[in-house]
Amino acid sequence: MIHQNGGQLSKNKRSGEFADLDDAEIAYAQQCYMDAFKRAQNS
Repeated sequence: MIHQNGGQLSKNKRSGEFADLDDAEIAYAQQCYMDAFKRAQNS
């Protein structure tokens, strides 16, 4: 889901499937994705 949107969770997913997560948790998940994706590209 994050990959399909360039590293960002869409507003629809945030208000739907991930409504229980707060902004900090979503930001952390997005940052983890970006860190892992960058690492994979540099390998």
